[in-house]
Amino acid sequence: MHTTSTYPETAVVDAADIKARFDEDPDLMREIIDLFLTDYRERLTALQAALDRNDAGDLCLQAHSLKGSAGAIGASQVAASAATLESLARAGALADAGPACQAVRQQLDRIAPLLGALLAADPRDVAAA
Repeated sequence: MHTTSTYPETAVVDAADIKARFDEDPDLMREIIDLFLTDYRERLTALQAALDRNDAGDLCLQAHSLKGSAGAIGASQVAASAATLESLARAGALADAGPACQAVRQQLDRIAPLLGALLAADPRDVAAA
């Protein structure tokens, strides 16, 4: 039986969109990306811990926070999956939250190197691209 996933299979960040969000300010963009990359692993750990404890309230809070930070940097697919996770937690549907949490984790694992490359890029290249 074939089932269609409700979670995006790819998680791509659009460098042009990220740059536009920060009005071509590469220093600010790098600072925000650095904060995101520093925070997201802790957020994933907190998501998993809340799921393991069956703590829908904390899961909802952690997913909401991740949704906001992903949206702020232009990781719209991650933000959408985090929103799904938040909705499941809010509804108390913890049995369905496990796959949603895994989708968020996989997407973050895919975008982290892309964000890292933006962080490592020469600021003049980021502004010009």
